[in-house]
Amino acid sequence: MGKIIIKNISKSFQNRTILKNISFEIGDNLKIGLVGENGVGKSTLKQIITKAISYDEGSINYIPSNILIGIIDENLYNSNTFLSGGEATKKEILNIFHSNYDLFILDEPTNHLDLSGVQWLERLINSINKPMIIISHDRFFLDEVTNKTFVLSNNGIKTYEGNYSSYEKQLLMEKITNENLYNKQQQEIRALKENISQRKQWFNKAHKMAGTNDHLRALSKKHVSIMRSKEKKLEKLKENGVERIKDNSSIKLILNNNNSFKTAIRVENLSKSFDKKLLFKDGNFTINGGDKVGIIGNNGSGKTTLLNILLGEDKNYIGDVYLNPNMKISSLSQYLEVVNEEITILDYLLTTNETENIIRLYLGSVFIKGDRVNTLIKNLSIGEKCRVIFTKIIIENPDLIILDEPTNYMDILSKESVSLLLKSYSGTALVVSHDRHLISTVCNRILKIENNKIINFTGNHTEIIEFFTCNKTSNSKLNVNKDEILMLQCRLSQLSGLLDDPSLEKDAKLNYEKEFLNTSRRISELRDIKYKK
Repeated sequence: MGKIIIKNISKSFQNRTILKNISFEIGDNLKIGLVGENGVGKSTLKQIITKAISYDEGSINYIPSNILIGIIDENLYNSNTFLSGGEATKKEILNIFHSNYDLFILDEPTNHLDLSGVQWLERLINSINKPMIIISHDRFFLDEVTNKTFVLSNNGIKTYEGNYSSYEKQLLMEKITNENLYNKQQQEIRALKENISQRKQWFNKAHKMAGTNDHLRALSKKHVSIMRSKEKKLEKLKENGVERIKDNSSIKLILNNNNSFKTAIRVENLSKSFDKKLLFKDGNFTINGGDKVGIIGNNGSGKTTLLNILLGEDKNYIGDVYLNPNMKISSLSQYLEVVNEEITILDYLLTTNETENIIRLYLGSVFIKGDRVNTLIKNLSIGEKCRVIFTKIIIENPDLIILDEPTNYMDILSKESVSLLLKSYSGTALVVSHDRHLISTVCNRILKIENNKIINFTGNHTEIIEFFTCNKTSNSKLNVNKDEILMLQCRLSQLSGLLDDPSLEKDAKLNYEKEFLNTSRRISELRDIKYKK
C-alpha cells in the first residue's frame, strides 16, 4: 500500500497561479473526494501527482519511491474498448483495479456510466482496501465511496473528515461560528470607533478650556493617551481580525408559471419496440401540471425514446399518448443546437425582452456574475453554456421543460444552483438524468425503465433516496455474482498472460495453473447460480 506526502506545492501557467501552497497526505485506506469549482486546478494537481507535469515549488515524497499509481480518466473512456460496450468497460476498470497498483486516481469516473454502472463502481471501490483520490462532481457517488473530503479553491486546499454530506455539515458549522465571531468583532470595532470619537471630543473640549490649568492639561493628555491606545487596538483588530467566509450560495428565486394544467401528459398501455427489440410494454401513467418527473434507466433502456414519444416526435408505438396541446414546451437540447455563439451572454438573454437587471439576477442564481455576463458564448465551457441556456428557458417561463442530462460537465455548486432554480420553477419538467442527487432534490415523480417495464413512483426527497437504495439492494445478490464473474474473468486473463511467459519457474507455473483451474471452476459455479435465478 502506497503513501504520498505533498508539501507546499505551487504551480503557475503563463503568470497565472493555479495552485498555491498545497499540502496533504494520502495513504492507508483513505478514499479522498477531491472537489472544487471548475478551473481551480483539480486536473493540474492530478497531473502533478502522476508526474505528467512538473511543479514550481514545494516537494512530493512517494512511499515507496517507485510507487505505482493506477489512473481511470478520459483516456480510458476514449479507448476503443470502452466504446465497444458496458461489460468491456467494466473489464477495463477491473484490469486497472486488480493490477499491482499501490494507489488510484479516478477523474470523473461516473461521467460515462449509467445508473447501474455507477452503483457497480461504488461496490467495487468499497471492496478495495487501497488509497484513492476521487475527482467527481457526483455528490451522491462521493457520499457512497469517500471517507475524507479535500476542497480545492483559489485560496488553497482544506481537508474535512467524512464524505461530501459530512463536509457540508462541517462547512455549515464553520459558517455559523465564523458569522458569530465576525458579528462580535464588528460590535467591538463599532464600540472602539465610538469611544475614540468621544475621546477626541473630550480632548478638544479640555484643550480649549485648559489654558494654564494644570489639572485640565493633565486630563487632556490622559484622554490623548487612552485614545492612541484605542486607535492601536482598532488598527490591530482590522489587520488580524476575523475574515468573513465568502458566501457561495446562489440567489434564490421564486418562479411562477401562470398556466395551471390539471393533466399535462397521459399515457395508456404504451408499448415500444426498436429493431425488433422490446423496450417497454403496457406502460400507464399520468403527469399532472407542476410535476417534476425524473426519467431514469440503464443505457439503451429507452429513456430518450420515451421522451420522444411523450413529445409527439416518435409516433411509431402501440397505445395512447395525450400531450396537452395548450402547453408551451422548451427543450435544453433544442436550444443548444441553435444558440448564436458569436454574441455575449447578456446579449443572448436580452433577446427574451427582459430587463438587464432582471437578467443579471437570474444569471447570479447560476453563479454567472459581474463582468462575466459580457463573455462571448463561444468562449464558455459546455457546462457554463448549459447554465446560460437553462437560464434563458427559465426566463421564458414555458409550461413544460425538457432536460436531457442537464448537469453534465457542471461542478457541484453549479448543479446545486440549477437544482434550486428548477425546484423554484412552478411548471412541469421532464428530467432525464443519472444524477441521483438532482433527481431526489428536484423531482416528486420517477419513471424508471427496467426489465421492459415503466415503473411509476411518487415520493418526497427522502422517499426517492430510499427508492434508489431499495432498488440497489433488491438486485445486490445478482449484481455481486455478476461483479465477481467479471473480476474472475479479469484474473483469468492475467493468469493466461503469466502462463505464456517462457521464463516462468516450474513452481510458480504449477501455482498459476492451479489458480487458473480454480478460477475457471468458480466462474462456472457463479454462472450456474445466475441462470438458476
